[in-house]
Amino acid sequence: MRARHILPTLLAVVALTAASCGDAGEDAESSGDRTSTSTEDDSAGDTDDTMDEPDDDAGDDSADDSGAAKTVPATLDFTAITVSGESFEGASLAGKPTVLWFWAPWCPVCASQASAVAELAETHAGELNVIGVAGLDEQAAMEDFIATNGVDGVTHLSDEEGTVWKRFEVTEQSSFVLLDADGEQRYRQGYRESDELSEHVDELLP
Repeated sequence: MRARHILPTLLAVVALTAASCGDAGEDAESSGDRTSTSTEDDSAGDTDDTMDEPDDDAGDDSADDSGAAKTVPATLDFTAITVSGESFEGASLAGKPTVLWFWAPWCPVCASQASAVAELAETHAGELNVIGVAGLDEQAAMEDFIATNGVDGVTHLSDEEGTVWKRFEVTEQSSFVLLDADGEQRYRQGYRESDELSEHVDELLP
């Protein structure tokens, strides 16, 4: 009689124990799922943070796409103001031979050369830069010289301080400095005969 009561009791205990273990396993799995989900969420957050960071390489590529600044010969790396008041970049002369004419408003030799300079600029328009560099006087005198001597078709720099004159080591008027298309100095002279100047210009032209 006592054995019949004990056996059912033992079976009930085993069943309860098994059920308890199963619930614990499910709890563990659930806990594992929650842990896995939390880790996945953290990883997703890390991914978002990475995407929000600025892309330095993209900025560098953008800068490269804009193109590097054109290399300017040292001789042409200057700025000035024209007699008409406009800004002038020496770099704009690169790519063509250039004649720089250094003159002064009160110089009679310069006045006698004006027509030959104007003709030179007209004859070689589009293939030769002809630039007057006025100095050794004031702006008003430069303007009068240009109007009186018919060289208003030539660009003239107002170099009252002598900055451009010093750059090209010019110490007297009238002087000519000839540069090739790369801005390298090829010839300089105190002007004598227009034919002599034209010969040197022809040597620079393609």
